[in-house]
Amino acid sequence: MNSQKQQLWDNMSVLVTDNTLSEMEKEILGIANKALRGGLDEEMIAIDLKHELSFLSSNQPLSKNMGPFLTELSRLYLDYDRRDNMSI
Repeated sequence: MNSQKQQLWDNMSVLVTDNTLSEMEKEILGIANKALRGGLDEEMIAIDLKHELSFLSSNQPLSKNMGPFLTELSRLYLDYDRRDNMSI
């Protein structure tokens, strides 16, 4: 894991306790944080987290601090969830 990705995941650990986040945002981040600490694949966690936060944002606005996190997550894990993106 490169340093930018590590910084993103460290930031997520801090965001979990951010009082400005909605309960749903905290729950989504908490599940991802637990999965990461449990040793699950970071790329799979990133894919799931992007999907969950994107779906949530389609139903309600994200908190102020969540927007930059989702933007950075999407930038660092660009196209990891595309089905036609194959690496051989």
